Amino acid sequence: MNPLVLCELRLLASADLDSRSILTVILAGDDRLGTVCAELLEAVRVSTGLLHPFIPRATARVATDLGIELSGDLTQSFSSWPALRGGDPVGVGEILFPRLDREAILGGR
Repeated sequence: MNPLVLCELRLLASADLDSRSILTVILAGDDRLGTVCAELLEAVRVSTGLLHPFIPRATARVATDLGIELSGDLTQSFSSWPALRGGDPVGVGEILFPRLDREAILGGR
């Protein structure tokens, strides 16, 4: 894997992304909340690009919510951090992977 991609995915293991620390930031009204959210969205952006060849429909929906394009050579988009502009709206899409209805699946037995 490209070292640049690995470098950018460093956020996934970052202590800033620990759910308890994020909750603490939110409850305390800390000024870092915007920074933490921006870093999370950047991690989602990069993950969306990496996962696009494997789950194109779901990542296309995420890309629409983020307002990004998934066409062409995506390695160029990975080279800039951050690529999303602050203050731009983020869409709230549908559930990407809805829960399966157990009865509907097993009902045919």
